[in-house]
Amino acid sequence: WNIQSSLAPPAWYFHNYARALLTPLPKNALLLVNYDQQWTSLRYQQVCEGYRTDVTVLQLSMMTYGWWETRRKLYPHINWPGTHYTKELTVDWAHHGGFTFKELLDANYATFSGNV
Repeated sequence: WNIQSSLAPPAWYFHNYARALLTPLPKNALLLVNYDQQWTSLRYQQVCEGYRTDVTVLQLSMMTYGWWETRRKLYPHINWPGTHYTKELTVDWAHHGGFTFKELLDANYATFSGNV
């Protein structure tokens, strides 16, 4: 029984996927993702493999929760225009400190030199 052949294509799918997302990015880029497969694959490559640790990866879905405010400190170089990500013209946005995608981009465009 050959363990290498049994691990071949499916086992490397997420490895290759994450590398394909990270490899072409400019140095010190900001990458915004929205799915668990992207997030966990990218985080594994960065944290466990040490690959493209210069790229900041943010998971948009996680930023919609109130607890996200406590996680922002993990990204001190990000300019946070509010407490959490939400849609524009909602009660959450108008009265509870939420920020929109555009506000997040506007607040960080200069920091990442357009590499968002």
